[in-house]
Amino acid sequence: MNISQIPSSIRNRFDHPGLPLLITAILYSAFILLRLSYFSFDPSIFITAGDKYVNPDFLSHKIIVHEKSDGYDGQFYYRLALDPFPSKAEDFGVRIDTPPYRHQRILYPFLVWLASFGNAEWVPFLMIAVNFAALCSIGWLGGVYSQTVNRHAMWGLSFSLYPGFLLSLARDLTEIVGICLLLAGLLLIRKGRQLLAAVFLAMALLAKKQHY
Repeated sequence: MNISQIPSSIRNRFDHPGLPLLITAILYSAFILLRLSYFSFDPSIFITAGDKYVNPDFLSHKIIVHEKSDGYDGQFYYRLALDPFPSKAEDFGVRIDTPPYRHQRILYPFLVWLASFGNAEWVPFLMIAVNFAALCSIGWLGGVYSQTVNRHAMWGLSFSLYPGFLLSLARDLTEIVGICLLLAGLLLIRKGRQLLAAVFLAMALLAKKQHY
């Protein structure tokens, strides 16, 4: 049964963007808790750090570092979340492979840095929390956007439950924040608020690296 087959009285009762937000929050909370439970609830497993770029002996705060591994992009965003404006490629026990390239996605680690107040111990948890908050926002924004095109708010789940977000969430990547800002910008355009939309779309560019 699809949404159009549900009686209108029931559809109208649940036609609110808060519902896709709630479902999004529940499903991703379950995913986060399940993943954490396999690693003694250590949030640094999401960073996916490898010893090729991360030296555990020089870390500001202990995180899980995989031996004989390149790691994944989240380790570089972790480094930028400790200090978004580094003066050198290697610091805090982490070497950034190509600083100009990684800085093209500065917004996500910058938000984590702001939320952590410079406390390195909070960063692994906040990297998950910022992405989770962005996913919940996508659920809400998707519901509102769906209503603007005369669709039920539950269609908002088609945005927030995009399967690729599981990888971004599981490895502390930046796409979730970028898509959240992009969706907000598109929604503002539909509402005729072009100036504010331009601000959000410009911010989205700072969360998504460009390819040349």
